[in-house]
Amino acid sequence: MYHYIIRKTDNVLSGNKAEIKTFAWEENGYKPQTDAYLTCGEKYLHLYMKCSESNPFRRFTEPYDHVWLDSCMEFFFSVNDSSEYFNFECNANGAFYLCYGTNIGDNTRRTAQPILVSPPITEINDNCWTLKADFSLSEIKKTTQSNKIGYLRGNFFKCGDECPLPHYGMWSPVASETPQFHLPEYFGRLDFEKNE
Repeated sequence: MYHYIIRKTDNVLSGNKAEIKTFAWEENGYKPQTDAYLTCGEKYLHLYMKCSESNPFRRFTEPYDHVWLDSCMEFFFSVNDSSEYFNFECNANGAFYLCYGTNIGDNTRRTAQPILVSPPITEINDNCWTLKADFSLSEIKKTTQSNKIGYLRGNFFKCGDECPLPHYGMWSPVASETPQFHLPEYFGRLDFEKNE
């Protein structure tokens, strides 16, 4: 049995594809085309992201480095109605950051590496770079103490705080005066739909 995750509110998500089209907080005109694909099988949540950067800015190489300062693609999500959420962030080197908890400012967030099935896979091509990551549904349930995952709320991001052209792109728009993705009130709803 295989499922897609689809958007059921204002933002358009065609099938399992989310396009990152909203860029904020910088006026330098840099808006690399970035698409995210999210599907769900019996055991895993599969994330695939593609960005039209041929030479992504990348310095960090170790897990839990400050990867968001490099060219970075991100997926944040919560389960059902939870106020706690996962933030998965990965640069083109495959260095990642993955935590779980409530608001970034309250210091209760903790690493959530067990949900990641294996290290993320990144690939740099002539005109783009891609990211693949699989998350264990059983570990997500265990971490969130959920018996069932009815739906997700989440957002997809493309950023690069210290890139030559800093940029902050998002799928579901975030209304903040300063760059900040850790605002789950702006997550969009993602529903599971059976693929017949």
